[in-house]
Amino acid sequence: MSPRIIAAVLSVTAFQLICGCTGPKEAVKTYRFRFAEELSSRSSATVMKKKKSYTTIEFLSAPAGASVYVYEKAKNKRGIHLGKTPLNYKVMTYYITEYSDMSAEYTVDINIAHEVTCEIDYSDPGYTAGEVTFCFAFEKKGYCSKIDSIAVPATNEMLIRALIDYPMPEYKVEATLEKL
Repeated sequence: MSPRIIAAVLSVTAFQLICGCTGPKEAVKTYRFRFAEELSSRSSATVMKKKKSYTTIEFLSAPAGASVYVYEKAKNKRGIHLGKTPLNYKVMTYYITEYSDMSAEYTVDINIAHEVTCEIDYSDPGYTAGEVTFCFAFEKKGYCSKIDSIAVPATNEMLIRALIDYPMPEYKVEATLEKL
């Protein structure tokens, strides 16, 4: 993308964010960031479009067929079972509602246990440091378990991609398991 296109997209998105969102951002117990609910007033304009955009992680292992679990570092234990490799899993969902008055509301759900490793601030168009880290356990009978993690950007660039229907980056976690 050229710098001019990026600047134009940021300008339009900043306008939409300012018109559509106010107030502090805070994580809720269900791993959800709620922005639409924090608006000082909801738009009474006609809903033009509702869309979803996903941040997906692909899980691969050698050998294939390893079970993938969310690993909760704080509790030092494995959490929910996601499936067996190879596997794609949607870890974040961006819900966007666009209105006829050119405002937009958005909600970002983080669908599994995670750690915010760098503060997320979607309200600041220049903020580029937001980050969420996911941790996973790979297990297969006859092999040593392996724990791996991946940091995923949760920045305005990702929100802009969701707003303009631009493809989200692809993330991959690969684990090589050793025999017992």
